[in-house]
Amino acid sequence: IRSHHHHFLPWRIRVHFTSYPTDRLLPLDDGLDHTTIINNNKNDDDDDGNRGRITNLLKRLFRNSLKQALFMQYASSKVAMGINKHSHGKIWNAVLESNYG
Repeated sequence: IRSHHHHFLPWRIRVHFTSYPTDRLLPLDDGLDHTTIINNNKNDDDDDGNRGRITNLLKRLFRNSLKQALFMQYASSKVAMGINKHSHGKIWNAVLESNYG
């Protein structure tokens, strides 16, 4: 992995989608009621509420990841802190729509 300045990053990143190593990593506390999500007898109102909370959680995680990546690329928080809310929204929508052009 290379940054903007062509320096190697000091670590490899591994993402676990299954077999999460709970003995080595803390799980994400997303604040959701997972019994509602798992329960097949839930009503549509609960589903819409959880979907909105999940979407907001993913937006926050994406925004934080973007800020971290920009810091690692530019070795400064100036670029990440200069992105306004409207621009974050445009970047998020581009990701959702797979529109990277």
